[in-house]
Amino acid sequence: MHGRVGTKRSDLEAMQRTSFGGRVICEDRALLIEEAPLAYKSAAAVAADLKATGVAKTVATFHPLLTFKKTRTGGLRNA
Repeated sequence: MHGRVGTKRSDLEAMQRTSFGGRVICEDRALLIEEAPLAYKSAAAVAADLKATGVAKTVATFHPLLTFKKTRTGGLRNA
């Protein structure tokens, strides 16, 4: 996504809003770009494909109002 998404302030501000009015909170500019909505398939399209093949049915639709993204620090811990 780094090559496909601009790094202008207006581009970054646009990535902090979802298409249905939700907000994305992320202090890490690189992570915000990696997690841009353009990086993923449409959830509606995936659900439609699953419904069309008969393996799933839609029972509800959700829209996140707030998404919080944070870079993991400190590496992996032993369980």
